[in-house]
Amino acid sequence: MSALHEIDALLEGKKQEILQASDTIWEYAELSREEIKSSELLISILEKAGFTIERNICGVETAFIASYGSGKPVMALLGEYDALANLSQVAGATEKCACPGQEHGSGHGCGHNLLGTACLAAALAVKDYLQQHQLPGTIRYYGCAAEEEGGVKPWMARDGYFDDCDCAFTWHPSDTTGVFNLRHYADKVFYVEFFGKSAHAAASPEMGRSALDACELMNIGCNYLREHVVPNSRIHYAYVDAGGTAYNIVQSHCVMKYGVRSMYIKDAEEITERVKDVARGAALMTGTRVEFKPLMGYSDCFQNAACAQILNEAMEEAGGPQWDDADYAAAAAYLKTYDPSMLDKLADVIKGRYPKDQWQEKKAYPLDTQVTAFDPTRLQAVSAGSTDVGDVGYVTPTAQFVMATRTLATPAHSWYQTSAGGSTIGHKAVLAAARVLALACVKALEQPEQLEKARAEWLETTGGEYHCPM
Repeated sequence: MSALHEIDALLEGKKQEILQASDTIWEYAELSREEIKSSELLISILEKAGFTIERNICGVETAFIASYGSGKPVMALLGEYDALANLSQVAGATEKCACPGQEHGSGHGCGHNLLGTACLAAALAVKDYLQQHQLPGTIRYYGCAAEEEGGVKPWMARDGYFDDCDCAFTWHPSDTTGVFNLRHYADKVFYVEFFGKSAHAAASPEMGRSALDACELMNIGCNYLREHVVPNSRIHYAYVDAGGTAYNIVQSHCVMKYGVRSMYIKDAEEITERVKDVARGAALMTGTRVEFKPLMGYSDCFQNAACAQILNEAMEEAGGPQWDDADYAAAAAYLKTYDPSMLDKLADVIKGRYPKDQWQEKKAYPLDTQVTAFDPTRLQAVSAGSTDVGDVGYVTPTAQFVMATRTLATPAHSWYQTSAGGSTIGHKAVLAAARVLALACVKALEQPEQLEKARAEWLETTGGEYHCPM
């Protein structure tokens, strides 16, 4: 019996438990650092299966590590399970409609219920495989809380929790399937707090020092800065506290949240210092005082080619989700809600991914069926989004893949993903992703020379150094 057939048999016995866990975490829809019930559900399943649990990792209540086995190789699976605010949506509904009584509730708009549960299923299958074949090796499930709001992986990396790992694998929900040679941007996020002096804005404005003016001047300065940073960098901001609603008081205190993204962490950090200089200048101009408070930081994320080749072998053998007529009908129903810009994106995605003679077919059946192979010779995509998976990649060889979990050309962080993630489309995807992850771990067991290549590549890429952006 092939390894894949063994994995399929192992997963089949856990199928209902896995799908129930995915649906339950979907229903919990807990925000970052609030994933109490979600993490406890995952822990209970892993503990029952014989994994040793370490809780409260890096002081984060909802972060944990589950381990089984002993010796080398040590293989890490990176699970996530936090939801997003204001994305409540009825499961499987093909029109935007929040769950009753939860109009402003949270939802799994990034599909982390699927992500975390597929890694869980793979960990359970690999544990059984090690046990049945009496093989040395350690499988670990990393409960990576709060990915949407700073994450715990940078702290795990900083504190040495990955130092003995030989490889780390994960995946992410998407509208396409494959092991892409993909980069994600680094991200630095921090609070900017201005302190001024209140006064009557009409009777004695000369006595006041406006924190709100400082915010406005900072934003203007950053608008000019945007022209003079490395290409494709991003500078984001939001008002957290604009100083109140009274128009006739000079605002004495204001807070903004600033975020800086760039392709490499060194560039993001350099731009961050320049943004802070702009804030200091704004404070000088307004006679206010400024303070900075770090909020979150992600390193740039890149594929370890040797690990990605292992994933690619597993993906080519296991394939993607096997859709049926009901899945295609649901996907086509989602398509009917697309606005013109989304339809334009759909056309671009289809034209870029499929031969011309399949374009009309994919419009009628808009779920991805093609597995994109890993190509180490060219960068296949750059994502301006960010993930703390990159911080793991700086301390151990790391690779990930994407799996179709929603209709072509629909965005992440949307009601589309929330809906699909609680439907049969999500069910098929979570089981398909588990097959790939489990098979990749078995292949890592069988290919120690490939893991040696992965370690050598990691050392060449990073120099063996990691500077935590948090």
